[in-house]
Amino acid sequence: MIDTKVGDLVRWTYRSKSYVALVIRSDVLLTMLCWLHDGFTESMDNYDAHGEEYKGKWEVVSESR
Repeated sequence: MIDTKVGDLVRWTYRSKSYVALVIRSDVLLTMLCWLHDGFTESMDNYDAHGEEYKGKWEVVSESR
């Protein structure tokens, strides 16, 4: 998992697709994202709960101030 803070823009890349989200909550227990393409909110941890074949790559696109 990558280190994030509220306001960071992050990108999740899986196979040939990538999606951008805004970090809306980040603490020791939970990192919540709001996906920019559909406004859906969910935990970043949902993407590390699956087997290795489903893991994508996380990266911080733009850090908050």
